[in-house]
Amino acid sequence: MNSPSWPVELVDGDIVLRPIKMRDQRPWREVNRRNRDWLRPWEATIP
Repeated sequence: MNSPSWPVELVDGDIVLRPIKMRDQRPWREVNRRNRDWLRPWEATIP
């Protein structure tokens, strides 16, 4: 996708929301592991 508006980053003070990147894999796995029980209700499931 070639668009001057992609990728979008939303910034508000110290908070930045951006598309996930390959370099996020290790930190995401750790955050997901530590919060697995809390996140479970929102995880995708097979219909």
